[in-house]
Amino acid sequence: MSNACHFSDFIRSHGYEPKSDVIAGKWIRFGRKAAISARLYDDELGGYLHDWRTGEKYYWFADKDRMPPSDYARRKKESEALKQAQDAKRSIAYADASRTAEKLFNEAPIASHDHVYLMRKKVKPYGIKQLNGELLIPVYSIQGDMQSIQFIDVDGNKKFLKGGKMSGGCHFIGEVSMDMPVYISEGYATAVSVYEDTQCLSIVAFNAGNLINVAKDLRAQFPDIEIVIAGDCDEVGKKYAEKASQAVNGSVLIPSFADNPDGYTDWNDYFNHWVTA
Repeated sequence: MSNACHFSDFIRSHGYEPKSDVIAGKWIRFGRKAAISARLYDDELGGYLHDWRTGEKYYWFADKDRMPPSDYARRKKESEALKQAQDAKRSIAYADASRTAEKLFNEAPIASHDHVYLMRKKVKPYGIKQLNGELLIPVYSIQGDMQSIQFIDVDGNKKFLKGGKMSGGCHFIGEVSMDMPVYISEGYATAVSVYEDTQCLSIVAFNAGNLINVAKDLRAQFPDIEIVIAGDCDEVGKKYAEKASQAVNGSVLIPSFADNPDGYTDWNDYFNHWVTA
């Protein structure tokens, strides 16, 4: 069996089904809204799988038993060199995106309270701006360095600044207090709803897969602080909320909706529609 076939099996082992043949050096996209991407490296010694819905990333490496030792050692060295070159290129892209994000954000006006998205979600602007009808949510590292920007239009469609680093990226609402818990949520509106209910620091992780990265970075920064993952109640949300909480010895809060014909999923839905129902 070829390494392309082995990589295809690796993709399937994570619950995904590629819709096209795997070809070395070529990206393939599949899944709902083409949210899954995968690439077998040029040398076929490794591969990369990314679920853009959750932020989860997986790496595959060929079994050294499938080739002669001398060939494996040579190709492994080439693969490592390729990865280092890609990492260096990515670092440059991250730095460029960071500068672009800072310039764009600094020049944009403060977000209006009557922005359609904010009014629909019944939340206020906290540390965000607005440009050409879109909200600009700054994406910071846990240390406070700007990495990227999330754009949200009036219909709630979301996108990120091209090339920006998202792993560990977050947005802060409120101030840290060592004797109060810190809440981490997926989306901006959810985090605001949690903050306005608790008055505790609430952090936006932007997607389910990034919850664990933000939680780990927060734990490294504040070893003794209480961390609560305010997760969504859908299957993906619950799975990654549990995963994040276990990684930092934290706790999880998931909203519960009995008889839920409207498909509510998060704490913004809970406070806006369920508590007042």
